[in-house]
Amino acid sequence: MEQILFDSFKSFYISKNARIIFIYGIIIFLISRGSSLVSYTFGIDDLQFWPAGLNIYSTFHQSFNEGRFAYPIVVGITQLISIDVYKSFMLSTLLFMASITITSIMVCKLWGVLNNLTLSLILVTLLILHRYFTDFFTWRIATFTGGIPFVMCMYAVLNKNNSFKSIFASTLIFVFGLGIHQIPLEFVSVALVLSIPLNIYYKTFNIKSCTQKFTVVILGTLVYIFFAKLFIAYGNIKTLGRDKIILLDNFPLVYNRTIELAKLFLFSDTIVRPFQRLALVLLCFISLFFIQRNFRQNKYYLVNSLLFLLSVFFGFILSVSLTIVSSAWMPVFRNLSSIGLVWAFIAVVAYKESNDLFKKVTLTSVFLISLGFIGRNNEILTDQIRVNSRDISMMNRIASDIGHLPDYAKIKRLGFVGTNDSSLSMISSSADLSTGWNNFIIICSTME
Repeated sequence: MEQILFDSFKSFYISKNARIIFIYGIIIFLISRGSSLVSYTFGIDDLQFWPAGLNIYSTFHQSFNEGRFAYPIVVGITQLISIDVYKSFMLSTLLFMASITITSIMVCKLWGVLNNLTLSLILVTLLILHRYFTDFFTWRIATFTGGIPFVMCMYAVLNKNNSFKSIFASTLIFVFGLGIHQIPLEFVSVALVLSIPLNIYYKTFNIKSCTQKFTVVILGTLVYIFFAKLFIAYGNIKTLGRDKIILLDNFPLVYNRTIELAKLFLFSDTIVRPFQRLALVLLCFISLFFIQRNFRQNKYYLVNSLLFLLSVFFGFILSVSLTIVSSAWMPVFRNLSSIGLVWAFIAVVAYKESNDLFKKVTLTSVFLISLGFIGRNNEILTDQIRVNSRDISMMNRIASDIGHLPDYAKIKRLGFVGTNDSSLSMISSSADLSTGWNNFIIICSTME
């Protein structure tokens, strides 16, 4: 079993390109989000853990009602070795950076571009720098464990699943990863779907290997759903609606949600500026033009163009799938972070298929998009510091006013419950996203 689990590491983890990509990934992470290493910021859910800290007891009920039955286990292990996940923000940030960088290397392996350093760097750049990933850095309780499930689920898919034992081991890893949080299910699904056209274009497609990978994802998802439902049912746990799938029961609502998010991505996203979206459209046209040109001698060249468009379409659908099909409507940005894979896919195809002139155009576009992403990520985290300062100042003013009450001495503890958007005034990175789940730097809701 041990040999099965570690076989896949030998193929790419110690390669020269993997080492270069890892160092590069950490560097761009630090440039774009390095302030989170030293700035103790918080989101709504973080504040409830200030008094008691993040431990197996404080996370137990909330984790189970969201289907994260493995999360208390991870928190319990860290507690045993004297790490308070919530308060160890520098360690949490570095661990998340390393985890997502390793995951990006795994995507390079899956897409068959690891041996091409330029293509790998394009992929890693757009994936790591995409602004939706910054949401993980604004919620401290999500940072420490946020990246680990991505590594686990991608490793389970890339493992050599050519026997019952290896599939069993990979499925267990996949289930445990989803038991921490479910976003990697979207991520892995998008990465797998987008790997198909790349492997077909470059004649490396292996139907047996592809089938084994999808088997692990499908089997792991079914086993995860079984255990999540089991814990919820026998624990008599009230959920938030994330466990209820409405794809068949209320398809018009699912369709409307999909259209809303599509319009957001294409036209109204204040987090991703119009210039970045226009540059992405340019890369799409470059990809389609050179696919048509390079495969014209092949009678299936129109099919190749259609395959590219369908891949982008299904990549988008899968990247928002967990958001649109559950009864609970919670389109927070970290749930949509897999869209970065679609950006990377378009850029990789554009560079791979184009001639020397348009390779330079592609690299220039990627460079400009990346600079914009870096600047915006810096701004988001800076704005969170500003909003948090306003929140604390507001609570201090309220506490000071309460201190003048005649029966103040009887008060043992103050609790602030509710929301107020006054601290978001004139904050540009406060994005308008649907019904209230609308802010990167969302204000505090509870503090004791």
